[in-house]
Amino acid sequence: MLGSEGQGIMVIVTTSTALISIFLGGGLQWSNNYFVGKYKDKINSTFYNSIFFAIFVGFLIFVIYLLNIYIFFEKYLNRLFILMIFISVPFFLIQQYNQSILQGIQNFNKYNLINIIKVAILSFLYLILLVIFKLNIKFAVYSWLTTIILVSVISIFLVYKELDNKKINLNINQLIDSLKVGFRALIIMSLGILLFRSDYYLINYFLGVNHVGYYSIAVLIAELLFLTPQIIGQLVFPKAAAQENNLHLLIAKLNRIIIFYSVASAILLMVLGKPLIRVLLGVDFIRSYYILFFLLPGILFVNAGSTIGYYIGGKEGYPSIFIIIMLLAFLINLLLNFFLIPVLGTIGAAISTSIAYIFYISSYFIILGKKNLIPLKDLIFIKFEDFKDIIMIKNFLIIR
Repeated sequence: MLGSEGQGIMVIVTTSTALISIFLGGGLQWSNNYFVGKYKDKINSTFYNSIFFAIFVGFLIFVIYLLNIYIFFEKYLNRLFILMIFISVPFFLIQQYNQSILQGIQNFNKYNLINIIKVAILSFLYLILLVIFKLNIKFAVYSWLTTIILVSVISIFLVYKELDNKKINLNINQLIDSLKVGFRALIIMSLGILLFRSDYYLINYFLGVNHVGYYSIAVLIAELLFLTPQIIGQLVFPKAAAQENNLHLLIAKLNRIIIFYSVASAILLMVLGKPLIRVLLGVDFIRSYYILFFLLPGILFVNAGSTIGYYIGGKEGYPSIFIIIMLLAFLINLLLNFFLIPVLGTIGAAISTSIAYIFYISSYFIILGKKNLIPLKDLIFIKFEDFKDIIMIKNFLIIR
C-alpha cells in the first residue's frame, strides 16, 4: 500500500528506533534473561530496575530532542518522524526488557503472546488506516508508535503477574552488575544490527529511498528462514546460562536439523519466491527476488551457526571475542558496500552482506571447535536418526 518509497521510510524509522534502543538501552534487553536465567530469585529487582532505567532513557532522549542533537537525522527523515522515533524508544525498551525477563524464566507462553499481540494490533491499524481509508506513510508511522506503546503496557502487566513480591524493589548494585554484562551484549548487538541493517542507510545514500524499499522486501523474505533458528536459540540461551548438563549434545542435534531445514526452505524459496512476490506485492517488487537470490548464501550460514552463538553466549555471558568477530564482520560489510553498491546497486549490497555473514558464522564454528566439545561433522551433516528425532525438537519447542 505504501509503495517502495513508503516502505523505505518505514524501514528507516523502525531501524533507527532499534539502533537508538540498542545504543541507549544499557544492554538490559540481553542481560536480563542471563541474570534471571542464572538467579531465579532476581526477577522482582530485575523488573523494577528495568522500568526505572527505561524512564531514565526516556528523560535522556527528551533532553537530546530539546538540544536538537538529531540534526543529522534530517537527511533521511522529516522532523515529525524523528519525534515519533524518540517517543517510541523508551516504550520499545520496556517491551524488550520484559520479554527478556520472560525468556530468562522460560515462560515462552507469555513471551510469544506479546509478539502475537504486537502483530495483531499493528495489522489491525494498518488495515483500517492504510487499506480501508488509504491514508499515507504518516499514519503508518502513527500506527506503529501506537502499537509499541500499547504492547509495552501489556508486557508490564504480564511480567508483573509473575512477581512473587509486588512491592517496588530497586537494587542499584544489581543494576550495575546487569549493565556490566549488558555492556558486552550491547556492543555485540550494536555491531550485529549495524551488520544486518547498515545496508539500508548506504543504499539510501547511494541510490535513494526507493531502492531501500526493494532491498528491505528481499531482506524480509530472506529472514523468514531465520525464524525457527531464532526461536530455538532463544530457548537455548537460558538453558546455557543455567549451565544445564550435556546441552552441547542437544545443540549438535538441533544444528544438524536446522541446516537441513534451511537448505530445503531456501530451495523452495528460490523456486516460489518470484511468483509469490508478484502475487503479494506486485510486479514493481520483482527486482527484490534477484536481491534475495544473493542474500540466501549468507542467510544459510547464519542459520547454520546462530544456535551455536546463543549457546556460547548463554554459557559464558557474552564473551569479549564476540565483539571482535562482530566488529570485523561489520567492517567487512561496510567496506564492501562502499565498493559494490555504486557498481552493482542493491545486488552489491546483498553480496557484501552474504560475505560478512559467512565470515562471522565461520568464526563461531572455530570457537566451538577449539573447545573440543563437538566434532565439526556432528554439527553440520544430518544423520538418519535425526529424522525420527524431529519429534523431539517439536517437544523441545512446545510452549510450557
